[in-house]
Amino acid sequence: MSTLIIADIAGEFDALMRLVALAPKATKISVGDMCDRGPNSKEVFEYFMADYGKTKFALMGNHEHMALEHYRSVYRHYEWGTWDYNGGRATRQSFPDQEIPANVLDWIAALPLFKKIKSKSAPTAFISHAPLYGDIKQIPKLAGKAHGQYLMDFIWNRYEPIAQEGYLQIFGHNSHWGLRSFVEAGQTDPYAICIDQSRTKVLTGYLYPEGEILEVPF
Repeated sequence: MSTLIIADIAGEFDALMRLVALAPKATKISVGDMCDRGPNSKEVFEYFMADYGKTKFALMGNHEHMALEHYRSVYRHYEWGTWDYNGGRATRQSFPDQEIPANVLDWIAALPLFKKIKSKSAPTAFISHAPLYGDIKQIPKLAGKAHGQYLMDFIWNRYEPIAQEGYLQIFGHNSHWGLRSFVEAGQTDPYAICIDQSRTKVLTGYLYPEGEILEVPF
């Protein structure tokens, strides 16, 4: 079964629909940053919430976390207004009452930080919003759901990923890199791939295990 790993959508629902149409039978996984800036964050959330855990999955991104903090201040990581400064107003305006409803916030709060997918034909995919900077083996099994000390590294890290034996890291968040592969010296296959091209108004998907890049303009 193919999996379409989708980069930062940023509220661009039309682009999302055009991207998933390129791989209609694939399981869909958002790396996070589904919301903010674009006009249709509500529709993007609803798309992944429908049939979630079966044919669709999503991870916590820094924009989802800022939205959650705006309403619930669970960890108090941000100054007031940070979410609006980063595009949150567009997310609120996409909802009828111009506020994210409680059921959507509950769904966001439960999003995991990473997901692993195994294949016989490719290294194990390690999917997260930001690149993992550290040793995968040191991450507790519960870190995918428990947002504690690992959260900020998983959603905000700007450092380049470190090669992890047997894994292919796939992430977004770093639009300044755009579509970029990370390859160890003397090797040809990448150990990590950044798929965030939102800065150039392109929505990118990585088809796993095929290794195919799919792209549509915003």
